[in-house]
Order: sequence, then structure tokens, then C-alpha cells
Amino acid sequence: MKLKMKNVGGITDEITIELKEGINVIRAPNATGKTSFTHALKLVSMGNQQLKNHPEFINDFSDKAIVEVDGQKRIIEKKGLSPISKTDPMFRLNGRENIIFAMPENEFLNTVRMGEPIDKFLESFSDAQYFKEIIERDGVMREVRDELDERYGILNTEAKDAQALKGNIQKANVKLETLRKNKVKVQTDLENMEHKVKMTKEEKGRLGQLTEEIEELETEIEETKSGIKVWNQKIKEIELDIQSRKAELQAFMKEFPNQDDILQKKENEINKIEDILQGDEGLYTLVENIDTEITSTENNIEGNDCLSCGRPFNKKQKEQRLKELNKKKDEFDRKIRKLENDLKELNIEKSNFKERRNNEFFENKQEIDRLEGQVRNDTSKIKDGEIVIKQNTADLEKKKDARELIKSNADPKVKKLMDAEEELSRQVNAINGNIKTFEGQYEAVADSEKEVVIIKLKHDFLKRMEVVIKEELANLKSIVKDDFNKKIMPLYNKLGFKDFKNIEIDSTFRIKVNRKGKEQDINRLSTSEQVTLGVILMLAGKEEYLPDYPFFVLDEVTTAYDPVRFKKIIDYLANETKTKYTIVTAFSTTGDRIKVEHKLS
Repeated sequence: MKLKMKNVGGITDEITIELKEGINVIRAPNATGKTSFTHALKLVSMGNQQLKNHPEFINDFSDKAIVEVDGQKRIIEKKGLSPISKTDPMFRLNGRENIIFAMPENEFLNTVRMGEPIDKFLESFSDAQYFKEIIERDGVMREVRDELDERYGILNTEAKDAQALKGNIQKANVKLETLRKNKVKVQTDLENMEHKVKMTKEEKGRLGQLTEEIEELETEIEETKSGIKVWNQKIKEIELDIQSRKAELQAFMKEFPNQDDILQKKENEINKIEDILQGDEGLYTLVENIDTEITSTENNIEGNDCLSCGRPFNKKQKEQRLKELNKKKDEFDRKIRKLENDLKELNIEKSNFKERRNNEFFENKQEIDRLEGQVRNDTSKIKDGEIVIKQNTADLEKKKDARELIKSNADPKVKKLMDAEEELSRQVNAINGNIKTFEGQYEAVADSEKEVVIIKLKHDFLKRMEVVIKEELANLKSIVKDDFNKKIMPLYNKLGFKDFKNIEIDSTFRIKVNRKGKEQDINRLSTSEQVTLGVILMLAGKEEYLPDYPFFVLDEVTTAYDPVRFKKIIDYLANETKTKYTIVTAFSTTGDRIKVEHKLS
């Protein structure tokens, strides 16, 4: 296989590396392309979803990296800080690179070594990661369900109010129909007694006009009263909302009187940790220096001088030095993991506080201003309505007096019928006004009836779905765990290792080992045993889930822990698996570029 790469990692010029099936030792001095070579393998194996998390794969001074495998080219471009490619990868890792690249920064390998649960890695071998994302992304399903519960309570009250208002509207319509029938009867009786009305034609015309104008005024008065009732109800509801939001705002301000100081403190803490990790003399640099020193020590042959200090360096001293360096590296690694966790927590706290401030402070302030403006607007409408009612009532009384004066000439029986007709008209207008009030109130809550049914269905569905998803997540992780367990011991025995009677992933997804019939905590094992176990688990995963993936990469630092055991692992990979290219990176004290060898020295 001929692999060409350009602008990958620290490499700017195009270089070509030819791999042969079997063992390929990538030998070079530090900072000459070994890491960039592994980046190139990942660039031709990762989809865009995985690539976006690795801006370091593209050279800092270029906008794109180019990797070519046997004439097939893949171009990866920077979009912002994220690498992205328009073409599919030649080989597919499917997010499982942690079981292919046995390097010091491999999170899976380090998790095994520390005796921590590996379930989050096993999720990538099934659809479990998607189920987990649904139920664990800030507890999104639980939050949605809680919101639905709260909304259901509010809407259920409104739905009951809507039912009551519908009942009131139905009763008012029944009463209205009765009044209209009575009015028609009175009007019929009046027509039959028209001959008893002692009025001129002009008086009759004036009486009809006044009656029509009075009805219009009464209708307008009742409609305005109805509007005022609706506006008053809206104002009460809005004022309750304002009161609630002000209480929430005051509670937030009381809890966090110095918001900017809190954010600045979080920012300072974040910067402090980042400086400890990433500064010129930070932990990342210290670990990198130790890795270099481990490599330097490992590559000293017995009897040579130490490359660091120039003193004679025998085999025993070399082993002791390696032990000390690895112990020191482990200490730094533990500090780094703790600080990285602290940094992650601080960033989450900062993000959550900003979101909470936005929701409880800024949004509430903005909404209070809007609602208070609405109250002022509705209050103005009420005042205008009261003025209209006052004016219309005065006008109404004048017209009623004028109508009474004309009616005084009529027969007493006719006058009685006229009075009855007027009272019925007044009652009809009053009921129409009440119906409009009820309809206005009903309109505000009518949708709640439908929405409360929909919300209950959504809530019940989410509750059932969460149970199903959790069960499915547990089942999928358990299946993957069992798949690994079926492979681990046969592989361990095939390699000829005999230290452990049994190795398995237990129900808590931690690695358990049995030595001479006794269970032993993985933290009590030597570093070389821990690393060997981690790589064996990686091999078990590869054989089960990526058997045809053509590469397996072992870094010089990883193999340095136990060269004898790792020679067996490398031989096994090259001769007894489907892995075409077993790649081992190694430090060289000479030359300025990568050399490929096809046997272990």
C-alpha cells in the first residue's frame, strides 16, 4: 500500500510511505512525522462526524489536508475549526478508533488501566449511544416531561374553566331564545292593537326611530361592558404573571447579587486550570517531555551512555529509570484527568449559570416590560370604554324620555305592551352582552381543552418511551459486554500468556482479573500488565467488530512497557488475524524523516 500525505499534522510537504502486509515499523526521530502518519490513517478512516473533533489533523498553516491511498485521494478541508470532507473514507472506523490506535492518549486504554467502567466505549459498538443520547443529554426527556406536567396543570384548570363557560353560553342562548319568542308575541299583540294608538304619522315614525336608536345604544353599552369585563380579566391574569416573574427575578437577584463577579470568577478558575494544563510548563508539556525521555531511555542499548545526561547506563539502571518515569507519568496522567474533569464541570457550571441568568433574569425583565405595557394598553381601553358607556348612558336616558313623551298619547293597554317590548329588548341586549363576555373568556381558554388532551398523550408516550429506551440501552451494552467476554480469554490463552486464570468485564463494566483463584483489583497490577490487558481488550474488540479493518497501530511508548509480551502481540496481529498492516511506531536517533522497516529490531 502506498500512502501519500500533505499538510497533515506537522507535515507540510508531500511525503510517501509504502506499507507491506505484515509488520511495518515506522521509525523516525521525534517531531518528524510519526504522529502525523497516524493522523493520516485516521483521515482516510473517519467520517465527518468524527473528523469535526480533530482540528489538529490538518496543518495549522493550511486550509486542507490531502491523503492518497494507492491512487485514491481524499481531501479534508477546514470549515471554521472543523475538518470536513466531501468524499467518504476509504476505510471505516465507525467511531471505534479507540480499539485500533494503541497510543498513550488512547482514552479506552487509559480507562482500562485505571480500573474505571468502560461502558461508554462499549456503547459505540451498538446503537446504544443513540439511545443514551436521548435520555442523558441534560436529562432532556425528564425536563420535557416535567414541563408537560406543569403545563398540564395550568391547562387542565383552563380546560375546566372552558367547560363551565360553554355551559354558561348554552344557558344564556336558551334564555335568549325564550326572550325572543316573548318579544315576537308582544310585537304581534301590538300590531293587533294598532287601531288604539292615538298618534300622528310623524309621532309613529319618531317613536320607531327612537326605539331603534335606543336598542343600538343599549347594544353598544352592553358590548362595551362585555369588553371591559374581558380586559379586566386579562389584566388580572397578566398581573399574576408579572407578580410571579418579579418574584422569580428577585429570588435570582437575591441568590446572585453579583452576577458579573460570579461569571468572572468561573472564567478565572477556567483560565487557571487551562494554564496548569496548557501553559509553557504545563502538565501536557511535562507529560510530553516524559514520553520523550521514556523513548530516549528505551532506545539506549545496554552499555551505551544516557542520551539525556551522558553517563553510563546499564540494563538494570535502564529498567529502574523506566519504572520511575512511567510512575511519574501515571501521576501526571491522574492529575490531568482530574483537572480535565474539573475544567469540564466548570465550563458546564458557567454555561448553566449563563443560561439560567438568561432565563430567570434577562428574559423575565424583558417579559415584565412587555406585560406591563400590555396592562397599560388594556387599562387605557377600559378607561375609553367607561367614557363611551357614560356618554351613551346619558344619550340613552334622553332618548327614553323623548320616547315616553310620545307614548303618553297611546291607550294604556298599548302603552303596557310597548313597555313590555322595550323591557324584552333590554333583556335581549343584556344577554347578548353576557354571551359576548362568555365567548371572549372562552376564546382565551378554548384551545386548552384540545391541548390538555394532546399533552397528556405526549406525557404518557414519553414516560413509556423512557422505560423502553433505558431497557434497550442496558440490553445493548450487555450484549456488547458478552461479545467482548467471549473473546478475551481465548485470545489471552492464544497469545500464550498465563498470569491470569480469568479476565472479564463485570456487570459494572469494569475489568476484573483472577490470579491463582483470587480476584485482584486492576489498580494492584503492574503498569505493564495493565497496558497489556488494555491492548488485549482492544484486539478482542477489533476481531469482533472491525475484523476487516486493515490497520492496527502500536505506539513505541505503549510497547515499551513490556517488549517481550508486545512482540507476541505484534506477531499474532501480523500472522493470525485479518489485519493486513500491523504498524509499530519507533523512535530513531538518526535521520530526519520516516523510514519503514518490516521486522522488529
